[in-house]
Amino acid sequence: MQKIPIYYSPDHQLHQPRYEYDRGLQISYQEVPQRIEVALKAFGRLPECEIITPEVNTPMAAIERVHKQDLIQHLIEQSHFAAQATSNPTGW
Repeated sequence: MQKIPIYYSPDHQLHQPRYEYDRGLQISYQEVPQRIEVALKAFGRLPECEIITPEVNTPMAAIERVHKQDLIQHLIEQSHFAAQATSNPTGW
């Protein structure tokens, strides 16, 4: 039987925004990084699942095989935007 791959990176813990938008309103960020840890433990107990830690620098060709170009471009643009906002927090 083929196992269900669960991709997880410890870098997920770094994702802790101060706020998000819901229906156009800025609200406190609702998620907590610890939530994925609980899910990861549960998945790890299932024999049908395999936890996979992706390469730090996944080749773009591998990303392009599983994601549409529109999504890839959006994430690249948002990553640049987030990096600029992090270096200039008053810019938010």
